[in-house]
Amino acid sequence: MTTRDIATLAVDFVRQFDDVPADGAAYDFLRCAEQAGFPPDDALIAWDCAMRSRFSDDEDDYTTEVEEWQRLLDSFVDWNTFGVTTEAPTFLIAPLFVKGGVNVIYSEAGMGKSLLVQYAMAALASGKPFLGYDGGEPVSVLYIDQEMSDGLLLDRLEDAAYHVRYDDPERDPVLGAHFHYANMPPLPMLNTPEGGEAMRKLAEHFEAQVVVIDTTTDSVEGDENDNTPFKLLWRYCVRPLKERGCTVILLSHAGKDPDSGIRGGSAQQGNPETIWRLQGQRGSSVRKLLNQKKRVKWVPSSVEVQLVSDPHDYYVWKDRPDPRAVEVAGWLDAIDAPSFVSRDDAAGLLRDAGFSVKNDHVGPAIKFRQTQGR
Repeated sequence: MTTRDIATLAVDFVRQFDDVPADGAAYDFLRCAEQAGFPPDDALIAWDCAMRSRFSDDEDDYTTEVEEWQRLLDSFVDWNTFGVTTEAPTFLIAPLFVKGGVNVIYSEAGMGKSLLVQYAMAALASGKPFLGYDGGEPVSVLYIDQEMSDGLLLDRLEDAAYHVRYDDPERDPVLGAHFHYANMPPLPMLNTPEGGEAMRKLAEHFEAQVVVIDTTTDSVEGDENDNTPFKLLWRYCVRPLKERGCTVILLSHAGKDPDSGIRGGSAQQGNPETIWRLQGQRGSSVRKLLNQKKRVKWVPSSVEVQLVSDPHDYYVWKDRPDPRAVEVAGWLDAIDAPSFVSRDDAAGLLRDAGFSVKNDHVGPAIKFRQTQGR
């Protein structure tokens, strides 16, 4: 029996007051709720809400109140089962995007942040490898682009050997089924209740696992130097998406002084799991991502990527070790493993701590830690 079911049941019993004394209706309701396996305390709350709303014509007044109370209770940690289904933080694409978290990339104009994220999302949607992602089952991606044209998107994807044109005999149906891309959609501003609700509905409609907003400054109303617009963006849009389990990727511009951080209010920097600054020399194919914030210990301070066009566009790591080794090295750091631990011992320590790891990745991770003096 769901929360809405128990709330509706309480309402039905309240409506019996004309024929049954209130105490009798309450007793009958609590007995039915108990037989349905609903916790007694929550059943009492449902009854109380129904009683307080008994004169309302709108049944949703009380069912919604009960659901909201249940949702609040469900947000508390159940220490009796904590860790049974809880997973350690992992990467969507190592080491850039923390899965299920909020990740920010910002840069000066023309550095290629959109291009990097577009190629990353196309890879996820088609199940193809990309940098620290090995490929696998296609991922449903919702991409809201406030700047791009369809023609430029077509050129970029075809440059990366994605067959997306309608008349292409090799057209990829997998990408089309999982890459939900909107160019300048007629959405309300995302820092309003209406905008947040629209994004929630889109995420549900497409069963989105990843949501990209490109860019945040073009998606909010209000003074961009004020913190309020970005706090409201978090409240109405980003947080509900994260609560759904979505990985959220926000693209932003750098301020007038790029060294001062993201353009706009400082509130943008409070909630993300990672913040990356993309920088490089114009005309160069190499870009450096400098980590400006991390909540996960094993995110490195910087990574370098290079855009290669041979025979098509793709990104590679620039002078960087195996990203899996770097990720596992971060896990070893997180559990304070000794620097010269054996491979088998390290693997055992990681598994005891709840990390899922292959032995083939542990040895290179130990060597990487040692070269870094860790």
